Amino acid sequence: MIRRIGVVAGGTGGHIVPAIAFAQWMKISHPAVELHFIHGSREMEKEIFEAHGIDSVKFPVSGSPLGVRFGIRQARRWTEMIQSTFWAWKFVKMTSPDILLLFGGYVSVPFLVAGKLRSVKSFVHEQNATMGRVSRIALSLGVPVLEGWPQTGASQKSAKTPLVGVPVRKLLRLSRYEALEKLKIRGIPVDSPIVGILGGSLGSQELVECISCVSKDVFFSSWHFLIQGEESRYISPNIHICARSWDMSPFYSALDIALSRAGGSTLAELLEYGIETVVVPWKESTGGHQTENAKLFSSLGGGSVSTTEPRDLEIHLREALAKKTNGYSNRLPTNNLFEPCEKIWGFIDSTNAEGRVYP
Repeated sequence: MIRRIGVVAGGTGGHIVPAIAFAQWMKISHPAVELHFIHGSREMEKEIFEAHGIDSVKFPVSGSPLGVRFGIRQARRWTEMIQSTFWAWKFVKMTSPDILLLFGGYVSVPFLVAGKLRSVKSFVHEQNATMGRVSRIALSLGVPVLEGWPQTGASQKSAKTPLVGVPVRKLLRLSRYEALEKLKIRGIPVDSPIVGILGGSLGSQELVECISCVSKDVFFSSWHFLIQGEESRYISPNIHICARSWDMSPFYSALDIALSRAGGSTLAELLEYGIETVVVPWKESTGGHQTENAKLFSSLGGGSVSTTEPRDLEIHLREALAKKTNGYSNRLPTNNLFEPCEKIWGFIDSTNAEGRVYP
């Protein structure tokens, strides 16, 4: 029987949002199970949890030491990682979780080590189509990796890498009028195409600049573009800045089309909620995982893959609107919204029952 789960998620919204979706499902399906949420030291991480009404604990790690070049910043991050490993060991000892559920990224590393030292069964959830460093480390330590997408890399399928899907939050479907009212945007005609720009939780100034260029084209003069939480000197009259919010219901409800980076969690939501999407993968993503995410998303019928070259973006946006207007989509039917959560629970519960003796 599982009584307590330590849920570790941080770094970016792509790691945190699936953890929140899992928590929302657990509250309904297994309310007696205690969930303890842990994240890194970035203010944004705490902000996301608070926006979803979840209490969480911060521990002292601000980034991956491998994400910066040699120097003072890297030395500081290595120091934080070592300190955080001791912190994680103490936290696990104090809270005595039956399970550690880690949602990847550098924040998970100290808890991988602490879980091994404290003999606590651990599981890593991978949100991308190629395994990241943490997932590969986990497998080398014998820790199961729960895959969010069918892997496109060289990883071998086994009982340690079950495909469970990416947990997706339950969002409200609002009318366009309600959505725009909540976003505090006025003056958009009811028949104007609306494109939402999704640059990820850390933003993408490159996408903002690209769409600012595209929006000036005569063909797109009647289109409107919504950008969430990013200011820019490149803004044109048909671009609207929305205040940043972690409740995506109004933003998604207002859109005809999304223009998005290729984070695995964002693409899972866009696929689930049926939003035709033009994906522009971030070329510098670790191991090229965003490129692989984009290819897989497109193969599942979620949308098309574009570059940041304005002419390329224009073509893909026109095609996306044509699909929307003509009611055509080659998107495959999505699974039950809660199916990934059910699969995660089913796997950790059955694995936990094997050979575990409780006092």
